[in-house]
Amino acid sequence: MESPNTTPAQAGEQQSATSTPTAPRPRVTDRVTSGKRRFLRGDGRSREARRWIALHDAYRDALPQRPTVSQGALLRTLATASLALEVIAAQQAHGEPVDDERLVALANLQSRLMDRLGIGGSSEPPKPDPVAEHRKRMGWDK
Repeated sequence: MESPNTTPAQAGEQQSATSTPTAPRPRVTDRVTSGKRRFLRGDGRSREARRWIALHDAYRDALPQRPTVSQGALLRTLATASLALEVIAAQQAHGEPVDDERLVALANLQSRLMDRLGIGGSSEPPKPDPVAEHRKRMGWDK
């Protein structure tokens, strides 16, 4: 609040000193988030890593648009769960015992992630994105 003895020039200086300019958006310095690397560790040359990359790319290509950061996290989890399911299926094929609870948990996780991302053979259509609908109603997306 201005005091009665303050000149208009002094009031402007006080206002500019207290107002904060809009902070610039932080740069993404994480190589995994920016897409320069796929894994936190390792180079991705093992058989499992190559299969994980193939699964991840196939799921990403099934999306109708470029994935958001949160969708990217879901895609990575989906690829990991799918790879684990393939390993369990290979163990079953060789007659080795498998953990049934882990198999069911991974299959349920895979199904829920695919439904959430809107990919796969789900009988019900994917739920519309409420943020995208709001942006469309407001005229921000044309």
